[in-house]
Amino acid sequence: MKKKTEGSVGGATGMMMKQDKTEARGLMRKYSLFLIGVCGGALYWFVDILVDVYVFGHETVVDQLFNPSLQEVWIRMFALCMIAGSGFVVAKMSTGKKQTEEELMVARTRMQDNKAWSEGILDAVADGVSIQGQDYRILYQNKVHRTMLGDHLGKFCYEAYEQRSSICTDCPVARTFADGGVHTEVRTAELGTAERSFEITASPLFDASGRIIAGIEAVREVTGRIQAERLLRESEQRFRTLFEESKDVFYISTEEGRFLDINPAGVELFGYASKEELFEVNIGRELYVYPQDRKRFVELVNVTSYAKDYEVLMKRKNGEKLWVIITSTALRDHRGIVTGYRGVIRDVTEHKKLEQQLLQSQKMEAIGLLAGGIAHDFNNILTAIIGYGNLLKKNLQDNDRLRGFADQVLESANRASRLTKSILAFSRKQVLKPQAVDLNAIIAQVEKLLVRLIGEDVMLKAVLHGADMTVMADSIQLEQVLINLATNARDAMPNGGSLVIETSIEKLDEEHARAYGLREPGKYAVVTVQDTGSGFDEETEARIFEPFFTTKEAGKGTGLGLSIVHGIINQHGGSIMADSKPGAGTKFNFYLPLVLPKPGEEHSAVIDAPTGGSEAILLAEDDGTVRGLIRGILEDAGYTIFEASDGEDAVRLYRENPERIRLLVLDVVMPRKNGKDVYDEIRRARPDIKALFISGYTADIIHKKGILDATLDFMLKPLSGDELLRKVRELLDR
Repeated sequence: MKKKTEGSVGGATGMMMKQDKTEARGLMRKYSLFLIGVCGGALYWFVDILVDVYVFGHETVVDQLFNPSLQEVWIRMFALCMIAGSGFVVAKMSTGKKQTEEELMVARTRMQDNKAWSEGILDAVADGVSIQGQDYRILYQNKVHRTMLGDHLGKFCYEAYEQRSSICTDCPVARTFADGGVHTEVRTAELGTAERSFEITASPLFDASGRIIAGIEAVREVTGRIQAERLLRESEQRFRTLFEESKDVFYISTEEGRFLDINPAGVELFGYASKEELFEVNIGRELYVYPQDRKRFVELVNVTSYAKDYEVLMKRKNGEKLWVIITSTALRDHRGIVTGYRGVIRDVTEHKKLEQQLLQSQKMEAIGLLAGGIAHDFNNILTAIIGYGNLLKKNLQDNDRLRGFADQVLESANRASRLTKSILAFSRKQVLKPQAVDLNAIIAQVEKLLVRLIGEDVMLKAVLHGADMTVMADSIQLEQVLINLATNARDAMPNGGSLVIETSIEKLDEEHARAYGLREPGKYAVVTVQDTGSGFDEETEARIFEPFFTTKEAGKGTGLGLSIVHGIINQHGGSIMADSKPGAGTKFNFYLPLVLPKPGEEHSAVIDAPTGGSEAILLAEDDGTVRGLIRGILEDAGYTIFEASDGEDAVRLYRENPERIRLLVLDVVMPRKNGKDVYDEIRRARPDIKALFISGYTADIIHKKGILDATLDFMLKPLSGDELLRKVRELLDR
């Protein structure tokens, strides 16, 4: 019994111990489940942190401990979620037989949910994500990656993406496998028919022991960005090419007046050796002729932020002046304060010269129009004064005191006639009588006159070229040129000096001919007239040939001398240039085209007295005073005159006296029918009829009437009685 009792106790005790062990094992299971739950919760918390980092961008301790890339976080997050889910399942399964089928199903469902949750996170990422094994086989692709590059699961990456048989050069995954770092590469591949660019960031995937087991690629398409960058580079290159190769000056400068950048055209324009040398220049003091001009320009741009075609006078390093126009924009900082200027400078010096030449030409044209407008009437008046003055003088005795008055009237009239011709000469409307003349002979002929003209205190020297100097010119006009230049030199040397007239020959090519203002290249006779006078500055030189411009005191010059010279030379197809500096004298060079013919005899050695005759002459002149004068001169010489006041009247008189009339004296411009039309109509009836045309109009008007023809005889008013009689006799005897 006792034993039984003891056995019972022992059994009870054993049972209690067994029960205690069973309870202990149950408690351990509970604690194990509790620890597994705690670990699972911790893992779940860790995954939650990762989601928080990726989705919401919060900075947590994970960043500091591991400093992973986003791609690494995504994969670790996926792995941890899978581990957490598996942990719960394993813990449940470890409960052994007491794990019910229902709990097993719940665990499986939870594991699948966790996997789907992790994959959902990766699919929600905007970049394509893939995992590659160490053999570069593709183990995983998220949805974006598949959409972007296609489904290539299980394929080698280099075959799938770039159709290669081995890994690509500079493969970022290969570099990650090599050093365990994160590497980024931009690669371009042809996918389909289009070329696309991708930015690939590779990072390592480690196992629990820290060994790299795979590579993670995050892929982002950057085709648009690459194209934009290429277009930007091309645009910058085009701008740089435009900047460097432009003939205009592009610049950036500071407000204080220093260049920050300037293109080669600017270096060339301002005459500096390099851009760096120009950077040291103070723009206002060293490039502006008048520094206050830059101050005004800066003030304008600061107020308006923009200035267009601002014209200003600048200068080169050597002091040469330049006319430029500037277009500039103010550069401002974020506060709106001006920090500098960006702009374009264009050299308009040549344009300015052409503009001045045009203004000069317009002035001369205006004076010419004025001269042409009054020339006809003025010449008719002078013809009457000179003609009747000569008639009066012939009828006075040599000792008659009135003869002196007549001489004064004739002298004044002749001066007025020369003035009219001078005005027409500088306006290029004077009728020239060009012949082949020797330029050296003209200078030699006028030299004696010039000696008396310039005075004894000025030494005149003529240095004549030995070669043939034949030009087609009106010798009287060339004499006028030399007289005007000599007179100008004399006035510039009030205390005496020297005057040299030199001739030479130059052969000019097209470039030099154009630079000198000549019509065509070839050989030119050059006459240089140089004095040792006071000279003049650049401003005076720019206006020296302007009509009525003079540097002399009031009443001591008309301002027509050099403008007349300019007009005569240009009318002869030449050009004239002045070169002078204050205190260094003045040199004039004028060019005339050389011709091959030898000069002909211009004047006979002895001028015979005019003779008359008895022939009948038809005189047609619309001005009654001039008509009466010519009739008187011709009738006094014995001629019979048929007098007509207009063209129709002249034709009628000829038809009434066709056999008697031997010569026609016709005014060019008349009412009802001009002189040329009268001549043409009469010549149809009588081809051998002779005619002398007279006019007081300018050369351009006479030319329009068809009179300036080598086969027609012409005399310009005012007429001299003796010259008229000689010409009439010459035509009748021809």
